Amino acid sequence: MLSFFFDHEGLLLIDFLEHGARVNAQLYSETLTKLRKAMKPKHPSKISRGVILLHDNARPHTAKAAKELLQKFKWKVLSHPPYSPDLSPCDFHMFGEIQKAVRGQQFQKDDEIKEHVHIWFKQQPKVFLRAWH
Repeated sequence: MLSFFFDHEGLLLIDFLEHGARVNAQLYSETLTKLRKAMKPKHPSKISRGVILLHDNARPHTAKAAKELLQKFKWKVLSHPPYSPDLSPCDFHMFGEIQKAVRGQQFQKDDEIKEHVHIWFKQQPKVFLRAWH
């Protein structure tokens, strides 16, 4: 499983879930902590001014532990309305393109596909991410 975070300037974090791991509030909180660490050197002023995350309505995103961490970070959440689909439009766009990029490929190890996805993201023009920001 893949989580990624980006802003109008580019990719901030790509995070792969280990086999058998389940997305829960603790795991999502760990991902948010990784995101904060990844953002610090790139955008120190954004960290201090606050971040706004676009969230879908998945349980880990709305769990008490995640909300408390976001409050601690002084980050705000732009939530989808309750009637929206689980995936945001940018997720449909991104994951569709990633699926096209790996279709027909043979990977022997998890690290190979991770590297392929990292390279794919780096090859995307900035306008690709801005279109869905």
